Amino acid sequence: MGECKENKMILSLQAIRAIACLMIFMYHGVGSRFNCGGVWGVSVFFVMSGFVMVYSYWKRPVEPTIKSATTFAIRKIKKLFPLHVIMLIVGLIREILIQHEISVQSEIIKLGITIPLLQTWSSEWYQALNSVDWYLSVTLFLYFIFPFILNAIKKRTPNKKETFLYILCIYTTQIIIGAVFHFFIPNIDIKWIVYCFPLYRLGDFAIGCLVGYLFTFKRDNISLWKKNTSKAEILILPFTILSWAIYYFSDESMKWFSYTCLFLPFSVGLIAIFAKGDGTISRIITNRILLFVASVSSYFFLIHRQVLYYVEYGIKLIFHVENNRLILFITIIVGFALTLLAIKIYQMIEKRLWKKGI
Repeated sequence: MGECKENKMILSLQAIRAIACLMIFMYHGVGSRFNCGGVWGVSVFFVMSGFVMVYSYWKRPVEPTIKSATTFAIRKIKKLFPLHVIMLIVGLIREILIQHEISVQSEIIKLGITIPLLQTWSSEWYQALNSVDWYLSVTLFLYFIFPFILNAIKKRTPNKKETFLYILCIYTTQIIIGAVFHFFIPNIDIKWIVYCFPLYRLGDFAIGCLVGYLFTFKRDNISLWKKNTSKAEILILPFTILSWAIYYFSDESMKWFSYTCLFLPFSVGLIAIFAKGDGTISRIITNRILLFVASVSSYFFLIHRQVLYYVEYGIKLIFHVENNRLILFITIIVGFALTLLAIKIYQMIEKRLWKKGI
């Protein structure tokens, strides 16, 4: 695979990553109006992560052992770990400021389970302190599992039909698990299971890995990557928007189905099509603004929720109003600007620490 095609793939998918990140930001800033886009964005993140990991690590040594996988996972997230801890402290301060009564024991438990990124294994604490931090917790587990997935794909080297069969089996299993928990175990938090639980999200990631394998080694035999990608890119967009509409208007009791099962096929299709990077829309979205957002998306994701919390809290104190359109607009603009400012400050500090060898 030539260098030019590699760069195109990276740029086009990075642009998609940026759009997903912005949709999540809009959901947290505006609320239910963008809920569909936010949930879709998370689905895109997990599938894309598996896709890119296979593409990036196929020819690199990754040992499928407990010790090696643990080292691999820690190495992948260690750059974000200081920011993760900082944002937990920021979240703790916010809780102390806003809540009239604080349980010291509860806060200690929250810190104890979230600092090592174990919170998504608990239905009670999976969104403690910095609510978006659950994604990093799940990602740590997926990075740990990745060497075993990669080794299994390498050993099996499935053909096109077998790969599609594996994808279908994983997707069907996710639907069945979600339905079982929803209909037969009503006392459990279904959002935790299908949205934040690491073992469930392993399905999205594994499917992304398989699609990445198809793209890297089987794409010459797949009509999807032979045909005009501009038409495919244009065709997938209305279906993606349709999935948002289905989620938005679906009954609240069935939202669980949309978290993964509804958005997953469209996320896979979007990533598979845009990975080629030579369609009209790909060329449009690979602009400097979106590529910049993509380059700081990890920082942006960890920081933005707490910034929005503080901005919302400050605006309520000043204007004494809620859910006003002008106030929401101010919240988004100020929140976005402060998030970028916080990223810039953190990067400056991070760079100085690197120079000092810390």
